[in-house]
Amino acid sequence: MRWGAFVLLFVLASSVVAATCDERPTLHKRVSCRQETPSPELVPEACMVPGKQDACVDLYRRSWQCYTMSGLTKNTCFREQARFTSVKNADDISKCDYLILLLRDLQERVEDAHDDGSITLEQAADLITSIAQIQRQVLRGEPASSIKSTISGFKQNYRGIMR
Repeated sequence: MRWGAFVLLFVLASSVVAATCDERPTLHKRVSCRQETPSPELVPEACMVPGKQDACVDLYRRSWQCYTMSGLTKNTCFREQARFTSVKNADDISKCDYLILLLRDLQERVEDAHDDGSITLEQAADLITSIAQIQRQVLRGEPASSIKSTISGFKQNYRGIMR
């Protein structure tokens, strides 16, 4: 009985934190809030794209086990979950899904760096906000030139922070 009460309390507390963070007016403030008070997200910030939300959340759910792996095994898992065989043979959806997973992996690295004190909350929030913005561009099907430009700016910021 005590375990059930604990689970219920955790779920209720997580819902309050998620609701509080979701009420923040900007992406950066929501990301910062979630870094300060981690809780299970119902919908990741990157997936908040009308018409793409369900597919994005499904991709995140399908690929969770990939993030427990490392090296080539992790990359192979990403490719399998995105149904990405090769650049020549992959359709646009597979390419986009693969890029989304790679960006999520970068986000995990940023979160780990924040958790171990290597970077500040503000630095982590800046990088994660940029990652979510790139993922949203990909999900909205924006032109590759626009996405590449955003990635270029992100890379400079990432390299400066994640030494």
